[in-house]
Amino acid sequence: PISPYLFLIAAEGLSCLLKSSSQSSSLEGIKVAPSAPSVNHLLFVDDSLLLFKSSVEGATMVSNLLDVYCKASGQRINNDKSSIFFSKGCPQVVRDDVKLILNVHNESLSDRYLGMPTDVGQSKMGTFKYLRDRVWEKVRGWMEKLLSAAGKEVLIKSVAQAIPVYSMACFRLPRGLCENITSIIRQFWWGSKQGRRKPAWVSWDVMTKPKYLGGMGFRDIEVFNLALLARQAWRLMDDPTSLSSKLLKAAYYPESSFLDAELGNHPSQIWRVVIDGREVLKQGIIRRVGNGASIDIWNTNWIPRTGPMRPITSISANPPRLVSELIDPTSASWREGLIRGTFLTFDVESILAIPLCTKSIEDFWAWSGERSGKFTVRSAYRMVMNTKHHRENWLDGAGGVSDINTQNNEWTSLWHIKVPSKLKVFLWRLAQHSIPSMDVLHRRNMSTTQCCALCGCYDSWKHALLECTMSRCIWSLSDPSLVEHMSQNADMNARNWIFALHDVLSQEEFVIMVVTLWAVWKSRRKAIYEDIFESP
Repeated sequence: PISPYLFLIAAEGLSCLLKSSSQSSSLEGIKVAPSAPSVNHLLFVDDSLLLFKSSVEGATMVSNLLDVYCKASGQRINNDKSSIFFSKGCPQVVRDDVKLILNVHNESLSDRYLGMPTDVGQSKMGTFKYLRDRVWEKVRGWMEKLLSAAGKEVLIKSVAQAIPVYSMACFRLPRGLCENITSIIRQFWWGSKQGRRKPAWVSWDVMTKPKYLGGMGFRDIEVFNLALLARQAWRLMDDPTSLSSKLLKAAYYPESSFLDAELGNHPSQIWRVVIDGREVLKQGIIRRVGNGASIDIWNTNWIPRTGPMRPITSISANPPRLVSELIDPTSASWREGLIRGTFLTFDVESILAIPLCTKSIEDFWAWSGERSGKFTVRSAYRMVMNTKHHRENWLDGAGGVSDINTQNNEWTSLWHIKVPSKLKVFLWRLAQHSIPSMDVLHRRNMSTTQCCALCGCYDSWKHALLECTMSRCIWSLSDPSLVEHMSQNADMNARNWIFALHDVLSQEEFVIMVVTLWAVWKSRRKAIYEDIFESP
């Protein structure tokens, strides 16, 4: 339809009228800093925000200007839906005169505008409490329904964790609020019975890992919040000519660059979140080499590779400082001799692999997480989560990169099995040693015995699914070659056991094994807790 375009053309006309009147002292707008541009209006969708000096003269000029706009465009102002807001120091007499001239008598500032809080006070927990209430309202309705694990996963990822995203794009939520929202989601995932929460069999830190790292792929709300704020920081750095970039630069870093700007003594909420996002951004940005004149070799990310994007160390007593010193401008190539005499072999190979442009162009910033060089929230979130997990693996003494890559491929193949989603979740829980066999219950102080409730033997995941009398009866009706492969694998680590069988069994055999394991577990639960014994 053509009407939206007509509205945009009319709004552009209003903007031009306001700009042409900005020379007047009454309509010059506001300045957040002496060097900041003056702003006398902001337009968003079908809302217009006019900023002018609170005086009879200013109100009269605005009224006349709006009359001109209405006559030219055919539009009319709805005074009942309009509101006006004065600064704290404005006298009451002036307020009354301005409202009378503009015929706008609603003097208020709503709590939220376009879904965002208009005033973030000292208590951020109270300001953003509505997000927790909205998540709880959704989850409470879902709890009344009988949902499978796959259904819960879809609702959590597409609805519950999406509710606070809009606010997180501009504000950093308090950690306590993030934990409250996470607690509600965890309660919904694991379920409840008679008003009491069921145990959480897997830690939330594991469940927020991507599926290829052994998790469920749920978002870590606090980390995702930082990734969203990093996008705001990227926009400021990528487009310094935007109005928001000019205003923030004039107010907080007039004499320095965005990456070197400091928090300051009295920062606003917006500047605080921008600084938080910038710290995440710094981890993933890289300086692309043009002429190399603006790249500090030792203090700037400029080597495109996984791992450190700066040289590790210098083997020269007087190393060069700028990348331009490593480039021969006449041939547009690297000075290989200087590079080999300055850096370690590991760094030399990475530097010489960087292509150089035959034309003299300026260096520029790019995002290392995407091949296009453009920032995305998804890649930023993945970068922070991967960094977090690699540090945890290092502290725990986990395997090297090759071992981790192998595990990633194994987890990925597990989620690609052609079985219903609830069976994939069951297999994932089995791999995490989180199905409630008696040994697990005893370890969590939820049972006084580790013996099987059906046969009296020591219980474990392997006993419950393969070795118990009831399980043997079911497996005796299965394919002998499949049972032989399963019995030959004596690994007590469920994850290793599953991945090993996935490598040796055909796809059809593995699917049959997964379905049978799930059926055995369900029949076992019915026999123990409902006293229902099903025929094999």
